[in-house]
Amino acid sequence: MDPDPSGLDIELGQFGENYMGAVVQLVACKGSKVVGSINLKHHSPNDGKITGFYIDSKYRGLRAGHMLLSETINRAKIAKLDGIYLDTWDKMETAVWLYKKFGWKQIEDRPKSSGAQRRYYLRLKKDNKSLHRIAKGLMAG
Repeated sequence: MDPDPSGLDIELGQFGENYMGAVVQLVACKGSKVVGSINLKHHSPNDGKITGFYIDSKYRGLRAGHMLLSETINRAKIAKLDGIYLDTWDKMETAVWLYKKFGWKQIEDRPKSSGAQRRYYLRLKKDNKSLHRIAKGLMAG
């Protein structure tokens, strides 16, 4: 799937800009080449929303997605967010697998007009055993 910076992935086209509500914008690099990105912005006073999560197809499978998602979750905790939302599509099977591995839960489906099919939520709590297990695994690997 190629990103569409003028459509649903509009925030990819604005990456690096200081936009209102931004918590963090991160990139993954292989040498001097940017191979992935992720944005976390405030969704409500207590929750964040991930947008612009993209890994170049040539560099998938190298753990860049794991690292970006892990660091984004850490930054959300530092920002004292209660949880994080994200919207996605069923065809993003690898991404959905990654979200579930990190403990994200599917919640209400998105309206057809949103451009996405599914919404996932990760509750950020100290006792989230699944998140701690994943984080420990990432540190070891």
